[in-house]
Parts: sequence; C-alpha cells; structure tokens
Amino acid sequence: MFFREFRDSIQRCGGFSSYFSMWLRSSWIFQPFWYIMQTLPWIRDRTNQLNISLAVKKFGSIVPRVPSLSLRHDYPCLGDVYDESRSIYSRVLPRNKKYTDSLPPVESVASLFMRDGIIPETNCNLTVLIAYYAQWVTHQFFNTDESDPTGHSVKQPVGVNMSMLYGSKQEVEKSVRAYKGGLLKSTIKNGQEFPEIMPCQEGSRIPGKEMFNMPILIANMIPGFAAIHVLFFRRHQYICRELAKWAEAQGKNIDDEELFQKAKLIVTVNMLRITMHDYVSRALQSSHAKMRFDQKVKQSRIWKMFGPDYFPPSNAIQFEFNIFYRWHQFYPDTTKIMKRIPLNSRSQLKSLKAEIDRYDTDDLKFPKSKQQLDEKWNAVRWIADEPDGMERVLFSASSQRAGKLSLLNTNQWIVEHVVKPGLARCREHQLASYNDYREKVGFPRLTTFEQVTSNPALLEKLKRVYRNVDQIEYYPGVFAEDKHFGNVHGPLAGTFGSSMTFTGIFSSRLFETALDENALTPRGVELAGEIDHLDDMTRKHTRLGEARIRFTMPDDAPVPKEKSV
Repeated sequence: MFFREFRDSIQRCGGFSSYFSMWLRSSWIFQPFWYIMQTLPWIRDRTNQLNISLAVKKFGSIVPRVPSLSLRHDYPCLGDVYDESRSIYSRVLPRNKKYTDSLPPVESVASLFMRDGIIPETNCNLTVLIAYYAQWVTHQFFNTDESDPTGHSVKQPVGVNMSMLYGSKQEVEKSVRAYKGGLLKSTIKNGQEFPEIMPCQEGSRIPGKEMFNMPILIANMIPGFAAIHVLFFRRHQYICRELAKWAEAQGKNIDDEELFQKAKLIVTVNMLRITMHDYVSRALQSSHAKMRFDQKVKQSRIWKMFGPDYFPPSNAIQFEFNIFYRWHQFYPDTTKIMKRIPLNSRSQLKSLKAEIDRYDTDDLKFPKSKQQLDEKWNAVRWIADEPDGMERVLFSASSQRAGKLSLLNTNQWIVEHVVKPGLARCREHQLASYNDYREKVGFPRLTTFEQVTSNPALLEKLKRVYRNVDQIEYYPGVFAEDKHFGNVHGPLAGTFGSSMTFTGIFSSRLFETALDENALTPRGVELAGEIDHLDDMTRKHTRLGEARIRFTMPDDAPVPKEKSV
C-alpha cells in the first residue's frame, strides 16, 4: 500500500527528479542550508539571480514569450506575432475539438467544485487577505474586454502595467486623474482619503447608491478587493506629495505629468516587491529557496551564463493562465468583519489576535446561487461610510483562514456565476486535456485516477464524472491533484502556474529600464525600495499601526481539523 502510494506520488510530481527537487527545496532537513544561502547578502543576491535565471530558462521553453497560437488561430499569424498590445489572449496548446466534443455536461463537471462545508487551507495557513490581493493584482493581466462576445480579447495593453489602478486605456486613465500635483481624483470621507466616490450608474451591476471611481468596477462589489485598491491608491497619492516636497526642497520644479509618471513607476515597483517578497515567497511558496525582486537580474553575469539564450520582453498572456488563476476556493461562504477595532491605542492594535472568532463580527454571506449580490456587498458602505471601515476590513481578512485550493471546495454562488461560465469558455476555446498539459510541462501522462489524487471521496466523484483519466479537463484537473511537501498547489498547477507567472514578470520591460536616481529622483529610489510586504503599506497608509496584517495565519493560531473531501 505504502509503495503504491509513493509510486503514484512520484508519477504525479512529474518523475523522480522532479519529486526529489521538490523535496530538496521543501524539507525541514535542508532549511538551515537555505537560510544561510539567503541571509548573507552577497550569497543571497547571487543565489537569487541563479534561481531566477534557471527558472525563467526552464519556464520560457514551456510558455514562449512570442506566441505562435492565440484564441483566434492555431497557427502562427502575423497579426498575433506583432500584437504588442496583446489585445488577444495567446494559448499554450492548440484547439482539440474532438476531445472537447466528448466531454460530459458542464453541470456534471461543475459539481466537482461544489463545497459542502469549507475545507480550510492548512499547508501554508493562508488567510482570506490573499484572495483579495490575488484578485486585485491579476486584473492587470486578465481584464477581459466585455464588449467582445467571443471572449477572445483583453482590454489592451496587458502585462505588468498597474492597469487595475490607472486604467488600461487612455480615456480610463484620464477619468481617474486629478491633473494636479500628479494626483488621482479623490474624496475625503471621515477624515480619510479614498478614490473619487460617485453615484452608481443606472443599470450598473454595482449594488448600492455609491461606488468608487476605479478602472476595475467589480471591485466595488467585493469590499476586500476594493480595500487593496484603496491601499495602492493612497500609496500613489503619498508618493506624489513626497516627490513634490523633495523637489521644492531642492529648488526644482516637477510638473503634474512628470510627478504622475514617476509615481506610476514607483508604485509598480512597490507592487512587484510585495508580489515577490510577500505574496509569493512568504505566503504561497513552501520551498525554502525563496525568490526576491531584482530589477537588475537581466543585466547580471549570472543571467548571461545561466538564463535563457533568447527572452524578449513581451506581454503575451495565456488563456490557460486566466483559467489557472481562478482561486475562488479561497473565499469562505461567510466573510466576517469585526464590528470594532481599537484604533486609538497602539498597544491594543499591536496585541490584537489574528483570530476572527475572538471578536464580535458582521457577517457578509454569499446569497443563494441564483440570486445577485445585493447592496450589503457595496464596498463604499463597508470601507468609507464607517470611520474605521478600511481597517476593519483589512484586519478581519488577515484574521480568517482561506479555503484550500482543491475540488469540492467552492461556494455554490461562485460555482453558478464563475465556475460554470469558466468551464463553458474552456470548451468554447476547445482547451486540451489535463493530461495534455502535464505532457506539455514534461510530466508523464497519468493512467489511473489514483495517480491524480489519493482522496477516496474525490476519487469516487471523478470516476462518476469522467470515463477515464484522459477525459479530465484542464480547469478541474489543476485543482484535483494531491498537494505535496506543504504546497498550496498540486504538481501541475505549481509548475505550470510558476511558468506563466515568472515568465510574465521577468519579461516586463521594467527589467530593461534603469530605474535609478536619474529616472526616479533620489527620493523616488527610496520610495521604490521601502516597501517589501503588504503590512509596510498598512503601517504607512492606514491607521492599523503594528497590527498584524499578513497573508498567513499566526504560527500559534489554532489549526482546524481539515474536512475530508
């Protein structure tokens, strides 16, 4: 029995060498070695450059930066190759109509996602805060153009461009700018600065009477999503004012346009540092070999020696990446928000326990599957209408455990409104099978359901929905796999997701640009480098002070018994 499960684990992880590599980076036995390698500055920087170079070289072969396939064409096309604004999603594998035509009904497959009580995420002990950050940060890649009924298009341009804060088109950017001091339009409410608050447009999907003027309007329907946006909005405002003060002290004159553009660059670097140092390394990565943001990595000797021979900066965004990032299992059925938070006491804030069940809360519940979100979900109501709303939403999100990224663990409302349409789009675009994508990343094809997962309940349901392993679809497949070595993801999701994430980040043209004092000013360089984690932002731009704001639960937090799926 043990030997068979061990053999299945090796097969699931992509073979013995892949299994051994995961163990080497994740085992507690080697933790002291990785700690030393990442503590001494000179060794840390070069180890980091080596890890990045090798990873991008490997992943670049899986996900090419100049795509030859798109949602419109399964062959190289001049328009797709030269689509520098990336108005069309690329794809990793060509259409497979014969396979798609043989699939079971969407309703049947959607049942694989449905939860009967949340299964908590206990591998990396993630909090609901990570769901809000993931949803916000990925909208610069996945901001689909709703005016395109085919679902082929994205609102151009895409990539590491902070379009979720500034807009992806010129007219959107103009609508959020104040055109004074580089600032964005704002509203002061309860003594706090927020993005411009405006009446909800007639016929809008946004519930309630008021909404924030944000490029991603749906953030107005999810308070935590909007709270992340407000944090970065305040960061932009702060940077503009700091640069203006620096310029005045130096006797220099920096006009509105230059302040805005410099702040935009600095906020983008802040976002990249949080994403790599906190969101990925400190939260999602169980590996002890952490990767850090290094703006100069592509100019390093190590990159030239060990990195890819050809790696052009390109904004290619894969449709498979969009589907992979549907981490809706993170969301609980009921989001709890503290009724009170002691903002007037630094010591009480610092000593707050990040365990939501200790406090009196308001409960924000998903409605029944066929209903729409009502005005209770309005972000302005939660964040701006109350004097401590922003702080209560953020601390509460970092004090409740997220759900596990597995099948049979998605809220019913989300299954109805997000999962089912997602499955339908996968079939519309005729995505290849789960096993085909395993083969693409160099993993062996699986031949039995037991090689996918060892969970008896999930095995039974998979066998009921699919005739054989080759019929399992990509979307459910990436969530079906067992997790190994304390990972949040299964082996395919971890490898494929990392491939698309790291090639996407390091193909950003920011890594081709010198972001030095000439570009940002000396004060701008300081502002770019002072943010590493999300709690650096909350200390500076909210009244939370030293309160614990993390993507992970505290080490001493009670670990719930994981509900079997």
